[in-house]
Amino acid sequence: MSDRVTLQIYVQTTEQGSSLGYYPDKEGPIIDAAKQALEELGAKYLDGQYQAVPPARPPFYVVIIDTTPVDTKELEVILNEIWSSITFQGQPVPSANISVQGLGGA
Repeated sequence: MSDRVTLQIYVQTTEQGSSLGYYPDKEGPIIDAAKQALEELGAKYLDGQYQAVPPARPPFYVVIIDTTPVDTKELEVILNEIWSSITFQGQPVPSANISVQGLGGA
């Protein structure tokens, strides 16, 4: 079993007109929330990056992260719980549905 796995985090905002804005490749509220969720599960965040996505309403975001092995369903549950309580740059983030998919070992 690999000690490094790659995950895709898909975030679909649920509020019309809401947006997370634009974030640099390596930082932003989704990556911050993923780091916190991984820590709660005892996994280690290794790397992450926002992916380019086409414009859509409501907006969606895709982040690819590398981490130590973790249960994707547990991560998804904790990530959704964390998301509902975080702020970014002093503002609450819009409500969203978050899913996590394993892309395999790196």
